[in-house]
Amino acid sequence: MIIFIDESGIHRKDGKSAVALVYVVVKNLENIEHSIERTEQSLKITFFHWAKHIWKIRNKFLIALLEENFEVKVSIIDNPFNQKAFEESLTYLITERKMDKIIIGVCPLKEEEEREVWNEGVIGLVAGKLCDKYYRPVLVITKGQEGYKGSGRSIPEFNIIAALEEGKEFLERYGGHPAACGFSLKEGNIKKFTSKIKEIAKIKLAGVDLRPKLEIEAELGLEEVSQNLVKDIASFSPFGQDNPRPKFISQQAQIKDIINMGIDGQHIKFRFNGLWALAFGRSEEWKDFKIGDRVDIVYYVENNNFNGRSEVQLKLIDIRNVTLI
Repeated sequence: MIIFIDESGIHRKDGKSAVALVYVVVKNLENIEHSIERTEQSLKITFFHWAKHIWKIRNKFLIALLEENFEVKVSIIDNPFNQKAFEESLTYLITERKMDKIIIGVCPLKEEEEREVWNEGVIGLVAGKLCDKYYRPVLVITKGQEGYKGSGRSIPEFNIIAALEEGKEFLERYGGHPAACGFSLKEGNIKKFTSKIKEIAKIKLAGVDLRPKLEIEAELGLEEVSQNLVKDIASFSPFGQDNPRPKFISQQAQIKDIINMGIDGQHIKFRFNGLWALAFGRSEEWKDFKIGDRVDIVYYVENNNFNGRSEVQLKLIDIRNVTLI
């Protein structure tokens, strides 16, 4: 895979430009390179550069290359652009091609018998964290007292219990629902089972956009966040898999204050007018935000009960700087 980053004039008539992230995936790099060399020789040029040659040369070059097998994908970002948006797009272009459609971890592998075994009591939590971070279905398998046990977490686009149904010939026991599962299997079936599940995921998730998505209940003005709203939300509890806690978005909120918290300053909270928005373990990730920035925020609404006092606060899920957009 080759990634190109360049400035495009697609908005030049409006006095704007754009940054284009382009990746090219070639089926046979050697064939492409030979085709380029042959075309350059036939056109009597030493090195082809799109901007340096007239359209007649460009056209001949394209005709030659289009006979080869390759894939192109483009991501366009308006310029001036938000640095985080740029990084996210670049990361997606890279990881989308390198990551499997499903993440499977097995411990210990046969060649790692001396390695410490993952505790079967935490593999569900591990699967959940990996699923959230990479937006991929995840299976984590570990050696227990009675053979190998696994736990899985998934995304809405992939029914994980249906996948286990298709691979049940390699399992001893299994159960769960579309978003989570548990199972047990013999060591001799691990390789066959993981190969089967990877093939199922490859088919089911082909062409699916696997960037993380947030399901937002509604857009709110921050002035609408109140104790009454907290009470109304609580009336819909308990929250869980089939009744997720509602997420809200507020746009163009201005940061009035920023405070780092925790022993190592690993937590962060932002003040928007009279409301505090808290995020655990995100201070390093969000260190570039400044007082005065305009941001879009996604959050839960909750009560902060401390020292006999109760006040409404936001629990941040995501934040995006829109100052430069």
